[in-house]
Amino acid sequence: MKPQTILLICSTLVLTLSGCPSSSGGGSDLSVSLSSPSGTAYTNGSLTVQANVTGGTPESLELLRNGTSLAILTAPYAYAWDTSALSEGGYSLGVRATKGGKTIQGEARTVFVDRTAPTVNLSSAVTTLTSAGNLELNADASDTRGIARVEFFDGTQKVGESSSSPFGLSLPLSSTDNREHTFSAKATDRAGNSATSTALKVNVLIPKRVSENLIVNGDAEAGPASSGGEYLNDIPGWPAPFSTVLRFTVSKYGTSNISLTDAPPNGGKQFFVGGADISNSITHVPDSSITSARQAITLSADWNAAVDAGGVTFDLSGYFGSLGSLNDTGLLSAFFLDSGGKALKTVELKGVTAQDRGDKTGFVRRADAGEVPKQTRSVFIALRLLRSTVSPQYNFGLADNLALVLTAY
Repeated sequence: MKPQTILLICSTLVLTLSGCPSSSGGGSDLSVSLSSPSGTAYTNGSLTVQANVTGGTPESLELLRNGTSLAILTAPYAYAWDTSALSEGGYSLGVRATKGGKTIQGEARTVFVDRTAPTVNLSSAVTTLTSAGNLELNADASDTRGIARVEFFDGTQKVGESSSSPFGLSLPLSSTDNREHTFSAKATDRAGNSATSTALKVNVLIPKRVSENLIVNGDAEAGPASSGGEYLNDIPGWPAPFSTVLRFTVSKYGTSNISLTDAPPNGGKQFFVGGADISNSITHVPDSSITSARQAITLSADWNAAVDAGGVTFDLSGYFGSLGSLNDTGLLSAFFLDSGGKALKTVELKGVTAQDRGDKTGFVRRADAGEVPKQTRSVFIALRLLRSTVSPQYNFGLADNLALVLTAY
């Protein structure tokens, strides 16, 4: 028999003649697998399944769930698997083909059905940001099947995303971001379930500009101190209100009844004190129950536009006190004036009593803050040191570290 004839017989009698080549190999060349999912998968509803077939055409192709036939697949071997009726948990998903009496089975994949949303909480170490820099947002997100990503939002605007634990965002902020922000974190698990944290309010108050202390010689350090509490001819920054004899004086810590340990924080070397009565051996003050001085502060022109636009704030502060159980004290007032000298606002810091000091010699800080009225062009500062009715013949009202600072936002 000729070779050509043998080949023809083989093509028609391939199942009965041994030793003849087979184009199908009885299914031995057939290979089936799942291309989607390609590995462990997670779903909360419908999952698209795609089988891949090579080396021939199967007589049948089954999709298996936990080893049991779920569906018969036909070309192009795609299937939308609806898991909504299934209990949550893990399932084995595979494919099985038959051809020429043989069974070919692909590697199984694990699919987790998960309809439980993750949990997420958002926090930050600060809720008020007062200097330019990064705001650190931290999301505590968890899920039994794992977190795929956490998205961070400022209101409705997405500002960042994290895909690995610990889930956080370092958000740069500057004075252009000044306002109250409402941040939230949205956590999404591997199955697509999501949850959003409760809102986190963060107030951004980053100054665009801060003035120096506008009170001249508010710390009593400019100029000399009196040697024994007597009157001084000149206290820099503090001209007398009506006559020079009504003005308080300056003393030095450690050379009077006030020691360095009694000084306020950063008190320096000197402080303001009310002064002597006329009946004292130091005879220069007709009535020292009140001594005072003042100064007028004219705002620089470059502050005017900011003041008139609003959003400029002031901080008025000072330390006041006296000796032991004496109720001598100091009062600091600020008058915000328009260009014509009309008072737009008045602020006075409350005096300090002996009780406030625990009947101890020393100082207590007083402070007030608020918005500078629009049209303010100057600030009139008045410091009064008061002698109580039970005081000795010397006015021991004390003051130090007086400050007025403006801040533009």
